[in-house]
Amino acid sequence: RGRVFGILVPMSPQPTGGGAESEVAGVEFYDSGIGFAVPLEHVLTVLDRWKTGEDLLPGKLGIGMKAGSAFVEPPAIVTVWPGSPAAEAEWQPGDTIIAINGKGVTTQSQLQYLTKPLYAGDKLTVSVRRGSGDKAEEFDSEITLAAELPSYRHAFLGILPAPPSEQSRELGVGVERVWPESPAAKTGIRSGDHIIKLGDTPIADITSALVAMKGMQPGKEIAIVVVRDKKELKLSAELTTVPEGILSSIDLGSDEKLAASEPRELETLKLPQFPQEAKFLAPEKKSAAPGLLIWLAEKGEKEELALVKAWQANCDREGLVLLLARPGGESGWEFEDLEYLDQLARTAKSRFAADPQRTVIAGSGKAGQLAYALGLRRAEDFSGVIADNAPLPRTMKIPENSPSGQLSLLTIVPANSSVAPLVKQDIEQLREAGFPVSVLERPAATDENEQLDATTRAAITRWIAGLRRF
Repeated sequence: RGRVFGILVPMSPQPTGGGAESEVAGVEFYDSGIGFAVPLEHVLTVLDRWKTGEDLLPGKLGIGMKAGSAFVEPPAIVTVWPGSPAAEAEWQPGDTIIAINGKGVTTQSQLQYLTKPLYAGDKLTVSVRRGSGDKAEEFDSEITLAAELPSYRHAFLGILPAPPSEQSRELGVGVERVWPESPAAKTGIRSGDHIIKLGDTPIADITSALVAMKGMQPGKEIAIVVVRDKKELKLSAELTTVPEGILSSIDLGSDEKLAASEPRELETLKLPQFPQEAKFLAPEKKSAAPGLLIWLAEKGEKEELALVKAWQANCDREGLVLLLARPGGESGWEFEDLEYLDQLARTAKSRFAADPQRTVIAGSGKAGQLAYALGLRRAEDFSGVIADNAPLPRTMKIPENSPSGQLSLLTIVPANSSVAPLVKQDIEQLREAGFPVSVLERPAATDENEQLDATTRAAITRWIAGLRRF
């Protein structure tokens, strides 16, 4: 009595795409399939708005939180979405939400319970704790939940870090090179410097640097502490968005000339639950964290041998594992192959201990469309997508860019491409969604199975090398 019963499908908290953090009040959830009753009290609170025909959209705070069990993890903020209600309230990474409208919260699930039923336009009072111990302070923020958040764009400093084997934890992150015209270049950071602090965050390794950057916003000034010649220097830089340009061989300190070598034997990577086999070529020189280039090849050994012959020298120089994936059916790549590619990518990343900043999926034509579909759907698993002569799948809705991954896209357009108008439209849509898109034009192809020319392959290799940045 006194309640209206209806069937609602509740939402169970999960990290966004399995990434480093989840978003609260507007996060991705999955359907748990359990029915709940709808309390009459909730219906009465929104009945007047229903009568006016007003759209009731989920309310969003615009924060990211640490991945893990929502029933255990505290509601500590990891990232703040630029332009969001949280950003307007001047919340910061490291802040912890302790109450909603006077009701205390100690876990992410409690926070979700109190905010999930709310709609865009709803107002609430959020109590936040900043700092810890004796230095902690608490304050209240009056928040109006948003219907949409601005497109997220990652902040960029302009550092190409030294390989992990050359890092020293006592000296933070070594700078191998500085991106030209970047904030780092303008503030005077040099090759050979070691970054030990970004903002208020001590930097011990590349992972901590990437996590620190996720909490920063383009256009904001940050303090940087570097060690140079055993002396600490305090610098500052205004961050930008991730650049779309492709570095030159001079910028990377590499030689465009490739030493010819005899094609090596391919090895097999087989997933027991799928019929097809993938082939791979490891780089000649072993490294602790090689890059991973997953190329969606057409079925057949002839094309695989041609790909190996074309790519072997580039992969050896850049330290890339070349993984050639095959479609499951005789008719070529289909969208049913996405599950296989998803599992293959995860298995390969683990097997080769691949560098997460240089894990790329690529393909031409329909295979390029599949690369888009998987890369955008699993942006936290890839750092790059390469699509040659391929528009986005026409039924695909571009997902929001988010702090949980840092995906960059490379679109290659042949001079005689019949889909060039579609590709250009897609590029603008992807940029509007917050993804950096590099564009590479190549000579006209005379055969759809023709391998990419040497100049294009060299540019692709440099683009992949430039993904290892922050």
